[in-house]
Amino acid sequence: MKIYLDVCCLNRPFDDPTQLRVATEAVAVERLLALVDAGRVEYFSSEMARIEIDRITDLRRRRKVTALLPASSHILKLTEQILTRATSLESIGFTPADAVHLTAARVLEVDVFVTTDDRLIRKTRRNVKRVKVRVLGPIELVTEIENAHDD
Repeated sequence: MKIYLDVCCLNRPFDDPTQLRVATEAVAVERLLALVDAGRVEYFSSEMARIEIDRITDLRRRRKVTALLPASSHILKLTEQILTRATSLESIGFTPADAVHLTAARVLEVDVFVTTDDRLIRKTRRNVKRVKVRVLGPIELVTEIENAHDD
């Protein structure tokens, strides 16, 4: 299985765990990263993630989040073609960053784009034919993987 983790997922392990949802999503993201380390899941990203991470003002947090990026060979370089394709998603209301991430995920042919952003999940589900990438939250994906493994 090939996945693309949105930057909000990479931040989740470092968010305030006093909210149950945040703590549960952090565990799910850590589980996905463990599955990557075990070779059961292949993890991809794009240069858009580096751009977003570079905007994190807390240097310690920025270093921690950067450390969660996949190997450079699994980070898609942004091309003019990707940026142009992303504008079609922007035209239907996606933010420029989300449009680029979703376009990159599609180019990479990942099985699932993973995000903790509920608004993004809802928007992609309403526009599934235009997005053409399956989008799930980390808890949903971990549950799905573990249920498939149990069968």
